[in-house]
Amino acid sequence: MSWTAIGVDEFHVARIPHRCTWCGQPILVGEKYLKRRGVCEDGPGTVKHHIECEEAAAADWAEWGECYVMFENRRPLPQFEGS
Repeated sequence: MSWTAIGVDEFHVARIPHRCTWCGQPILVGEKYLKRRGVCEDGPGTVKHHIECEEAAAADWAEWGECYVMFENRRPLPQFEGS
């Protein structure tokens, strides 16, 4: 499955809960996340990722060149500054 990004990636702080498209876990109110719009074979869509999930999704794409199965990936441990 292919994905074509539309526009610019946006970083937000959640004002309401969302669901991470990578891991399926909640993005909690106050948590920073990435929002990306694009088009795949199924039509237009939006993905929302925890910051650490975005890094994992990008690494997966670089290695395999394919889209991932939504909501079925393991959430990596967050990397904190200074650690």
